[in-house]
Amino acid sequence: MIFAEAVGMDGDISWEGVVVGICVLLAAVILATYGVLAVVCAYFRRNYHRILLSMMKPGESKLKRRSLSLFAVPDIIDVTDVELEPEESGGFSRDVFLRVFKYTVGTGLIIASYLFLNPVFLDTINFTDMMATMVLISLFITVLVVPVSILRSLGAEAVSAAPRPYVLWKGMKAKMFRWWLFVFLMLTLLWICLYTGADTVRIFFSYLGYIVFVLCMSAVSSFIYANTFYRGLRDGIADRFAVLHRRRKG
Repeated sequence: MIFAEAVGMDGDISWEGVVVGICVLLAAVILATYGVLAVVCAYFRRNYHRILLSMMKPGESKLKRRSLSLFAVPDIIDVTDVELEPEESGGFSRDVFLRVFKYTVGTGLIIASYLFLNPVFLDTINFTDMMATMVLISLFITVLVVPVSILRSLGAEAVSAAPRPYVLWKGMKAKMFRWWLFVFLMLTLLWICLYTGADTVRIFFSYLGYIVFVLCMSAVSSFIYANTFYRGLRDGIADRFAVLHRRRKG
């Protein structure tokens, strides 16, 4: 519907319609990205410090077990304290932008590989529906990336009797983003497509088109996060963590 005016009844392309369609799509993407990031950052700003502090709570609890599992803390580590050392940046953080951009692009390409190289999807879904699906999925990729990125920005570490503290963001990254597994899946699906005689030209142009799209989407969402939400999220979590941490330490 966005591009309905871009193509006339006789199939001629109206460049004015194309420009209008692109502008409308871009505005919709920006507004949707703002909405998703606002909800995600509000949730983590309110609750992330509780997740971190649950690991140092004596005894066993459901939240503590899930937190230890989320951050992939080894069973041999008995966490006695959690420490934060937040990054210091007052304005736009280029490092945060590049970090979120890299992981968003990587995650988007993994999801696209599963769709565009999956013979079932290729046989049952047309290109337009597939791209519409990827647009919707791309809006929520940041939900997977922000928790790891902000944990790294907070410098969160789990302290135990071990000589060195356990870096939490590295454990969470290793648990959530197992790149070797996804690469293996992508190559396997590609081999299945070639074996079953799928249209390789269609696969190539579909994949190429989505790569361009995911690069643009990732740049937009990463810029909005780093420029608008990052500092408030980092400082909000750090402040709430400091208050509750002091209370628990007595």
